[in-house]
Amino acid sequence: VSAFAFAFAFSAAAATAMPMGGVTIQGGSNPAYVMALQSNLNMCASATPALVADGKFGAKTTAAVAAFQVANGGLTVDGKAGALTQAALVAKCAGAMVPTTPTAPGTLSGGSGEIDDADFISSISNEDVGEGEDDVKVLGLDIDADGGSDIELKSVKVMFAEQGAGGSDDLDDYADKVSVWFDGKEVGSADVEDFDDDNGDWTKSISLDGAVIKADETGKLYVAVSALGNIDSSDLGSANNDWDVSVSSVRFMDADGAILTEIGTGDIGSADVRDFQFDTFTSSNNVELKVSLDSSSPDEGIVTAEENDDTENVLIVKGKIKADGADINIDSLPFTITSSGSDVDDLVSSFVLKFNDDEIGDNLSAADGTSDNYDTSVVEAVACAGTSCTLTFDDLDYDLEDGDTVEFELVADINELDGVTLTNGDSLLAKVTSTGADAIDAESGNDDLGASEITGSATGEAQRFFEVFADVDLVSKSNVAAADPNTDVSTVTFVVKVTAKGDDIYMNGFNESTAVKEAFQLSTLAGDGNSTLAAPAYTVTGATSNGNSITNSGVDNEYYTIIEDQSVTFTITATISQATTNATVGGEIDSIQFGTDSTSDTTRSANVMNWTGLTDEMETNLVSLFF
Repeated sequence: VSAFAFAFAFSAAAATAMPMGGVTIQGGSNPAYVMALQSNLNMCASATPALVADGKFGAKTTAAVAAFQVANGGLTVDGKAGALTQAALVAKCAGAMVPTTPTAPGTLSGGSGEIDDADFISSISNEDVGEGEDDVKVLGLDIDADGGSDIELKSVKVMFAEQGAGGSDDLDDYADKVSVWFDGKEVGSADVEDFDDDNGDWTKSISLDGAVIKADETGKLYVAVSALGNIDSSDLGSANNDWDVSVSSVRFMDADGAILTEIGTGDIGSADVRDFQFDTFTSSNNVELKVSLDSSSPDEGIVTAEENDDTENVLIVKGKIKADGADINIDSLPFTITSSGSDVDDLVSSFVLKFNDDEIGDNLSAADGTSDNYDTSVVEAVACAGTSCTLTFDDLDYDLEDGDTVEFELVADINELDGVTLTNGDSLLAKVTSTGADAIDAESGNDDLGASEITGSATGEAQRFFEVFADVDLVSKSNVAAADPNTDVSTVTFVVKVTAKGDDIYMNGFNESTAVKEAFQLSTLAGDGNSTLAAPAYTVTGATSNGNSITNSGVDNEYYTIIEDQSVTFTITATISQATTNATVGGEIDSIQFGTDSTSDTTRSANVMNWTGLTDEMETNLVSLFF
């Protein structure tokens, strides 16, 4: 499957290339040289579609140069006409090159594919774009490809709208370029002068190159703005000029070669916006300390803990701090610590802060916690003698040079899980909140940074501590409607492999007399309130081998014993019925329950696994049911 939309049909006849100045030609170059380049591409390389030789180096010219570079091996494919690209084009005009056929830079795997979801990246929000700043990210999207195919993003349609009171609503009074970035590299751009202005809504479809998302994976797409070096203060209605930006549609190609347009999925749509501001030199924050969550911060999940000893060096959250505008000295960094199941001081013996893998500041115990309440959504306690507190690392005296980023890690030593004070499933979460970030003690020169000069947040995900647990692996999931096209019934099926870790575990069967204590708790997904899910049934593989067993099989109080390090594979099925109205509906596993004591159905369901990172995976596709 070709990843380029331009092709060339070359002529054997010689022609004389127009002079192109001998300098790299790109966005912002001399219009006379751009016009010569456009004419040479039309005349000597038969650019399709033909370029308008208007001296404007926009997206079409960029794509035509990139396609020429692909068709002539050995050239860097960057869409810019440097010395080697110009020489190849001159030689082409002279008939010195043999016509070649463009080759695809890669292929997509799979078949039919689609965008499964798209969510704003929380760390990109309410950004400041200062005069003269380049490629400031103002919107980010996590785009999920479904499991059917790799997909290649071909273009995005972006829209900007001014929201301030007074001042100019012309984007070209503030910025000269909009760029699109994917997984850390620029994959497309457009000059602001090429945008369409419709009563203050500035829109442009920007072609992309090299933005491939593998099947069932997530790609990070960013929209960035480059501001003019001098913004007229009369164009600003207030100290900060507010703008909205959105990605109103995304065009992509799947492995079958189908070109599709996605509108309305997740945060793709003109109504889904991110705010940002343009600032003048006199009103902008020249110095800024930016806090963000690092992509390698641990996901919500299970940490294997010890029963008779502390569990050391558990990473709770990893983030980044960047200095912009000047060198900055960081003296203190506060965290909000939140626990569940046990108080923080019962759960943790000590905390360690690391900058770039090196310990910094004093190690802190729970007794050092305060109730400063930087996170107003929780009630904090002194000495962490509750489920939330503030922990501040002081006297860091860390110098961060302008433009540099330091990675920070909060590491904890977890007390032994004694089964009394601390038990299976207790959890810990740490974050530098948006309000907590204001409490960072930092300075540049002799001035302390104010609240508006420290931005962002880094919120970790809950780390759950288990000595004994069910290691869960989703093998497959499906939702299939009955063959009748007007059916009001579908069947959801989950295949889940469960392995006992740390010791033997026990799980109630579907013949358990109390439904809420069964191992797998199911519910409908979407629907309209008239969708009903029948009681599920299990079939199992491995339940009577390697020491595993079934007790009371097929009758009340049925349960399974899974021996440590052994596995049982459950196939869970249930039917969904639709009444009264038509609806689109699916099924999901809300929670998985197990126990470490076989005494009763209550002890066998004492541990509930229901965190988002686990249950989000346990959602089926949706099907339409007709009443």
